[in-house]
Amino acid sequence: MGIPKNRRRSPRPRRSDLNFPDLLQRDFSATEPNGVWVTDITERKTREGKLYLCVIKDLYYGAIAAWKTGTRPTAEWVTSTVEMALVKRPESRGAILHSDHGSQYTRERYRQCLQQNGL
Repeated sequence: MGIPKNRRRSPRPRRSDLNFPDLLQRDFSATEPNGVWVTDITERKTREGKLYLCVIKDLYYGAIAAWKTGTRPTAEWVTSTVEMALVKRPESRGAILHSDHGSQYTRERYRQCLQQNGL
């Protein structure tokens, strides 16, 4: 007889998460360069441990605006990826940056970065 695994529950969105509407409404297209970006994190297992990749993609060209790898997926890490994209593409201030409601994307430091840069 097997032992059932503990199921992970999806966390409920924080009340503050509900303050940010989904501006794209599942329409992942853009009418101009640097107008709409999307970002997410993925992980890979390596011999040395997990490696995380944060990517910011411009939906107009499908080009990667910035990417960064790290060993811990922290809010500071994703914030530095946004800052890297803005250095490479300063004309993108004011763009929509779409992400899920993962913990890294709901932290105050990340939100402040978006506000300060008009994203």
